[in-house]
Amino acid sequence: MSSYHLSLLRSRGWLRAGLVAAFLAFPVTSIGFGLGYFGDDWRGMIQALEFAGGGIVLSLTIGLSAPWVLRGFAVRAREEDESRDSEKPASRPASGAAAAARHGAPSTPGGRH
Repeated sequence: MSSYHLSLLRSRGWLRAGLVAAFLAFPVTSIGFGLGYFGDDWRGMIQALEFAGGGIVLSLTIGLSAPWVLRGFAVRAREEDESRDSEKPASRPASGAAAAARHGAPSTPGGRH
């Protein structure tokens, strides 16, 4: 069984990071609007809403697409172990005489020694 070595592949973590970044777009937008970056009239309000919407879309796009991109670079962690296991010589099966001796049965047919 193989597993991935890179823990950044978990999609839930990237989705949560994208959601947090999307929610951070609201306070950043309100601070920018309060400092007058977008203007004081209704055009400034529209610019602030466009800025917040762009931040939300950008952060969700990165949060949802990053795991897919990183999966392309993923390396299986147990690949070396599997190749090492395949190089081991196979153990020989027990012969009929050795198996019979372990079970106390006669080793020759007919019970003669």
